[in-house]
Amino acid sequence: MNEDQMLMIWKRLPLFKPMIDKKLREAWLPSDVFYLVLAESALRETAVSSAGAAGLWQFMPATAKAYNLRVDDAIDERYHAEKATDAAIQYLKKSYEKFWNWGLAMAAYNRGSNGISSDMAYQYQNNYYDLYLNNETYRYVFRILAMKEIFENLDQYFDVSKWGSQYQLPETQKITLGKTDNLAAWATANGYTYLEVRNLNPWIRANKLPEGSWTIEVYKR
Repeated sequence: MNEDQMLMIWKRLPLFKPMIDKKLREAWLPSDVFYLVLAESALRETAVSSAGAAGLWQFMPATAKAYNLRVDDAIDERYHAEKATDAAIQYLKKSYEKFWNWGLAMAAYNRGSNGISSDMAYQYQNNYYDLYLNNETYRYVFRILAMKEIFENLDQYFDVSKWGSQYQLPETQKITLGKTDNLAAWATANGYTYLEVRNLNPWIRANKLPEGSWTIEVYKR
């Protein structure tokens, strides 16, 4: 990654790092797991890969659904930062309980647990660094380690004094809604804008909310 990309990640840190760090602590996962999400999406909440992976944690649709994230034309919770983080933590905990090694658990996030197990069995190896892997997975853990090194020692690599200020979380409040046929009409009638509803809730993928109970964020008035 170049300096411009590192700058944009640094600017986004306050938007997501406190929430992710808190969830990692509560789940008893190593704090270094945070750097995995940097390697996955560069903290772009609406990132979509060429393969169809989406969100901060770059879930494919089938994997997302397996971890209780809703993915359809109306709702795509891969774009819900908190719910996707919970799902990623579940995935990583399951991988760690299978391999009892964080290098392998993180590699499995990229390759899949079955893929890593197959590689280990075929090659008679149980160490990530001794495995012959596809190029992407081989580089994956090293990318995470590189992110950790850079962001824990930013001043050694860049002149951060020229980077300006970081983004700050806006003051928001949560509102619970049921089935809503027209979000634009609801927003206008309640003193909000459709723009803020869609921007603050990227997991909403249509101009409506289906049956159910949905907690959305809006700017605090």
